Amino acid sequence: MKKMLVIIFILLIIFIGIYINKKNIGNETVTATEVNNIEQYISKIYMWQEVTEEALPKFNNINDAPDLWLWEVVKKNLDNYEVSYDEIEQKAKEIFGEEFTKQFPKEGTEYIQYNDELKKYVATGVGLDTLDDSFFIKQITKTKNGYEVEIAEYLEDYENSMNIEDEKFDIHKNNFIIWNNKLKESIEINKFGSSLDILPTILNLFGINYDSRILIGKDLLSNEDGLVIYNDRSFITDKGKYNSVTNTFIPFVNNVDNNYVEKTNEIVNNKFIISKLILERDYYRKIYKIKATSK
Repeated sequence: MKKMLVIIFILLIIFIGIYINKKNIGNETVTATEVNNIEQYISKIYMWQEVTEEALPKFNNINDAPDLWLWEVVKKNLDNYEVSYDEIEQKAKEIFGEEFTKQFPKEGTEYIQYNDELKKYVATGVGLDTLDDSFFIKQITKTKNGYEVEIAEYLEDYENSMNIEDEKFDIHKNNFIIWNNKLKESIEINKFGSSLDILPTILNLFGINYDSRILIGKDLLSNEDGLVIYNDRSFITDKGKYNSVTNTFIPFVNNVDNNYVEKTNEIVNNKFIISKLILERDYYRKIYKIKATSK
């Protein structure tokens, strides 16, 4: 993508009690270790302004910072995407320091939503966590209370850049072919599918009985709509494609239900949750009563 360079000067006070060693404040020389620590910390709190409106807002007190930016920073730095209320609060203190007194809203936010079944908060739009506008540190000055950091910021020129939707989805476009010399005629399926759909499709072709409820994928020969899920919880179906990064849906057909994206997002989120639980609880071993073997 093309980028335009916009130089902005941000005096960022970093309270060094969190990530930066407080020793030798009187020494005006900033060591390589300090520069590295400062850069790492800024990377934790520097956001994509397409989502948070400001990559790094101006404030004198951390509690006066915009709520949208604050909780998106916390989400970006979560160790897991299924967390308790206390874990969210703890992560906020870890990032912003003990001076941070704001409380996470019990009802959740747009991208950290409460799940009644899990009794936990689930982060959505996780692809946003990997995006931010780029920056480099131009100058660091030691002060009595910490550091003043002058940043040069690179902002994406989205108007003249490539189409994000096409770049995101088309890069994964491919064809899937199954050949058998006993097939009397070829069958062409024009629906979206992924590697998750290969197993149930093969099982069907071999006439093997299986419980479709225990597989994440779908039989491509069935009448069900195609569904491809990306690791950032974007999806593409026969009705359209949804980009979780930009929170946009482009329909392929007319008269798509108003709640279609919301309902499909719920299906996608549930599949992520189920997949995680299958691994954590060794689900298949239990239902098939497979005995553990030791080597």
